[in-house]
Amino acid sequence: MPKAIGVDLGGTKTTFVLIDEYGNVLKRKKYKTPKEKEKILEMLVKGVKEIKNKEKVVGIGFGLAGFIDSNTGVMHFSPNVPAINNTNFRRFLKKHFKERIVFENDANCFAIAEHIIGYKGKYKNVVAITLGTGIGSGLIIEGKLAKGRGHAAELGHMIIDHSSAKVCDCGNIGCFEELADGKALLRRAKKLGLKVKNNEELAKLAERGNKKALQAIKDTASYLAVGLANIINIFDPEAIIVGGGLANIDILLKEAKKELRKYTLVRRSTPILKAKLGDYGPAIGAAMLAFKEFVWMKKQPKIAVDIIIEYYKRRVFEGIILIKRKFKPKGWALPGGLVEYGETLEKAAKREALEETGLKIRNIRQFKAYSDPKRDERGHSISIVFIAKASGNIKPGSDALYARVFRPENLPKKLCFDHKKIIDDWLKEKLRER
Repeated sequence: MPKAIGVDLGGTKTTFVLIDEYGNVLKRKKYKTPKEKEKILEMLVKGVKEIKNKEKVVGIGFGLAGFIDSNTGVMHFSPNVPAINNTNFRRFLKKHFKERIVFENDANCFAIAEHIIGYKGKYKNVVAITLGTGIGSGLIIEGKLAKGRGHAAELGHMIIDHSSAKVCDCGNIGCFEELADGKALLRRAKKLGLKVKNNEELAKLAERGNKKALQAIKDTASYLAVGLANIINIFDPEAIIVGGGLANIDILLKEAKKELRKYTLVRRSTPILKAKLGDYGPAIGAAMLAFKEFVWMKKQPKIAVDIIIEYYKRRVFEGIILIKRKFKPKGWALPGGLVEYGETLEKAAKREALEETGLKIRNIRQFKAYSDPKRDERGHSISIVFIAKASGNIKPGSDALYARVFRPENLPKKLCFDHKKIIDDWLKEKLRER
């Protein structure tokens, strides 16, 4: 199964993921973001190499906080990671990696991942915002990422209070980000006399009923509500998805929703939803963009093959081969996998059988197709099932932890996907042949 790596470089932390093309996270890592440019670049190379290890990947996606040129890989301006301003990431990273490399704003990556994987395309028109060291945002219109001339939907830098004395890192006064992000919340807490190191400590104080902590959160929520009201009035989205560290402070979102009612008398039905993918959402979105054939937006089912391998020893039928899956969904299953671009179904079946069992199959013939949209919990896939024969030494590999021969009357009680039904259909055919 094709895999890709995604990286989310943020103001305080950097996350790395390895995913399959369904968006399932196979590996993950997290580092504290260094302050110096050289150390940041060193960390990116180290993190990718560690998570890649010996895996074959089709590409590496980098989600970067700031105004990144997706085509050139040049960071023009990063308000919260100023050390990387004017850095040509493509030029540097091409020296270390031969794989396809893509770049995108981290909040756009977040929007893609939550739209497609988190909420499974339920909403076609979505605004996604990340509340953390700054405020990032991504805009999905009719199921597609809106970029304008390249940097659309930088909603963290819309001005919501021109009378404010606070100058944003972008140079403007009264930006949404400067008044409602994590820095703003911590600043208010300290101004009220609270000695807290971070917003996690502040949130714990608020949960215990500390009045100053609650006040700091309520003051921040009032500005958050103004920003959300503007977003609703401008874009009229089906939903706003909120992620980032501050999204975990339930009372902040609760107070913001309460305040929001003052400004959205006409449009009260816009749901404010929490992100489902946690801290790794932007990295997942970056990895998704690294796949050359990016088909999630089109909602197309995947084409897969599964193989019923009838195993023979000294010309005597011993049973069929099942594999113990290495990745989710874990359990016993028929050998199989996705058809690669430019590959015939028969070639895919032979390749998957060899990769997962170490056997060269023969007498291959097509059996049936299985297309229930719910057959695979990871997403809609259509499986073309083949029947084949094989002999020899079984050597599990690829996505298989183990490979074993099972007699039809002694199969595992629980099989992955719809493989029990497939085997039952095969057994019925065998009985008719007798």
